Amino acid sequence: WEPIVSNINDSQTLTALAEQHHSQTENNKVKGLFIFDVLDLTFFPKGIEQFLPNIDLIYIEKTGIHSLTGDEFKPFKNLYWLRFHNNKNLEIVPGNLLESAPLIKVLSFLDNNIKHVDESLFDGLTQLTTLDFRYNYCVNEYANTTAQITSLIGKVKSNCKIVTEEPCKNFIEIISILDQQNQILTDENSNLNLQLDVAKQEYEDLKTFIMA
Repeated sequence: WEPIVSNINDSQTLTALAEQHHSQTENNKVKGLFIFDVLDLTFFPKGIEQFLPNIDLIYIEKTGIHSLTGDEFKPFKNLYWLRFHNNKNLEIVPGNLLESAPLIKVLSFLDNNIKHVDESLFDGLTQLTTLDFRYNYCVNEYANTTAQITSLIGKVKSNCKIVTEEPCKNFIEIISILDQQNQILTDENSNLNLQLDVAKQEYEDLKTFIMA
């Protein structure tokens, strides 16, 4: 790991490397990116690949990152090692996060607050040797064998499902139907009350006529 200081602009894009690496390593020879203990960092910076084009290991720990768009790691085609550790605001993992990184072998989301994982996250990840979802909201398990990884993927898909819009849509439709039925019952009740009033009036008229 090579310590480095960077400048990031308002569009969340890396604009410059403020300091050289301690060992004077050339940027294109840097293989690992380590982001640690930056709680005010709420996003993964864009444009890193312009300065560090050959990153294949990324470690992100104790940041304020709360969401991922799915585009963060697209520039890193050779990424094989990714760890998100102790990012307490991170709750959702999108399905396209690693679609451009099929070489992933080590994937860890240890000790975040993950509640939902799109099941397509694992599509094409055939080289996984380690999968870590310990200490999260929806799952707490570690796997480092093929059988364990297969089992853990199944548990993540089952326990960390992302709620789609369809159930919500169906719920709205059900509410609409119930409202319609309630209106029908209300109308029918109003008609019954009207019929009752008419019957009462007819009774009074008949009673008056008989007593006359």
